[in-house]
Amino acid sequence: MLVTEMWMDRIAHMTDQPLQSIRHLNLYQEQDKTHYGQILHKCQVQVCTSCIATCFCKGSIESAVYFFLL
Repeated sequence: MLVTEMWMDRIAHMTDQPLQSIRHLNLYQEQDKTHYGQILHKCQVQVCTSCIATCFCKGSIESAVYFFLL
C-alpha cells in the first residue's frame, strides 16, 4: 500500500494535479471488480468521501479522516 501511495504522489507531481484528485480517481466505483473477483454493489466509497469533504470543507480531508479514526 505504501508503494501505491508513492506512485500516486509521483503521478500527481508529474501531471501537476492535486494529490486528492488522483486519489479520487483511484477509488472504487459501482460495479467495479475487486482483486478478489467480487463485483461491488451499492458501493458507498464515493458518497463517504464526498460527505467527508462537505462536512469538513474548512479543513483538509486528512484532518477529517483523522477525526473519524479517533
